[in-house]
Amino acid sequence: MTERIAYFNGSYVPESEVLIPFRDRGFVLGDAVFDTARTFGGKIFKLGEHIERLYRSLKAIDIDPGMTPQEMQKISEEVVRRNLSHLEEGDDYWIFQRITRGQNVVGGELWQSSGPTVIVECTPLPIKTRAKVFHEGIDMHVPSIRRIPPECLSPSVKSHNYLNLVLADLEVRDKGPNAWAILLDTRGFLCEGIGCNLFLVRNGCLLTPRSQYVLAGVSRQTVIELAEKLDIPVIGIGAGSGTDAQVLVLHDMLGMTETAPKFVQNFVEGAPSIQDALKAFVDAVKAGEYPREEHTYS
Repeated sequence: MTERIAYFNGSYVPESEVLIPFRDRGFVLGDAVFDTARTFGGKIFKLGEHIERLYRSLKAIDIDPGMTPQEMQKISEEVVRRNLSHLEEGDDYWIFQRITRGQNVVGGELWQSSGPTVIVECTPLPIKTRAKVFHEGIDMHVPSIRRIPPECLSPSVKSHNYLNLVLADLEVRDKGPNAWAILLDTRGFLCEGIGCNLFLVRNGCLLTPRSQYVLAGVSRQTVIELAEKLDIPVIGIGAGSGTDAQVLVLHDMLGMTETAPKFVQNFVEGAPSIQDALKAFVDAVKAGEYPREEHTYS
């Protein structure tokens, strides 16, 4: 079969047969959550942590997916297994779990729904498309649009409503071929970008926005754990208007947006201790350390 396979409400079907009703609340209201993991060599990286985060999102907005985390993990692994033959050499997958509240009830109240829509699907990583950014770097820009504050929607909920991030991305897209939006929060602190967490390197330390204000990414936590093992200090920024680290980072950031330097390249060529952290991550992946038992459900 030339078409990839997805899981859709209890069945494994070709992607073209995954048909969402036009009254589905995920489509009509953005009333849905999702999570995303990736594979290395066809094996899903830290799937257990991603499933745990997915179920935290589901609990936060009171959606019952109708299956256990263990069942969701097995389905995710099966979707990847059924699609490995579609990967070209050197490629890998993103694996998505998407759950909506289901369809609106015709003639019913807004809070009524038909029951969850559950989709698990995978798509090839844009490795070739993004290869150039690892050599040329990313031009980071701060758009005028601010990130949705936690008082309005918890950043720990990975919801389908990405319009805030999409509009920020559109605002900077014409600033260069490798332009990337990094949003500030409503208090003026560095926050996050579309599909990415933010780390900065300063004086041998890693600085990253606190998880109270951003989605706590699984890869973000992996970086923090590796840094701690290598005795690299990790500083949370954005705790308050008087945080010294935030002043330093914001000053650097303003310099970057004015001169559009190649920040990612500068990071990769950073301090030896940061190079050690990058090497530790690569070595762990190559050694097959992920997924380990603690990263999966038994």
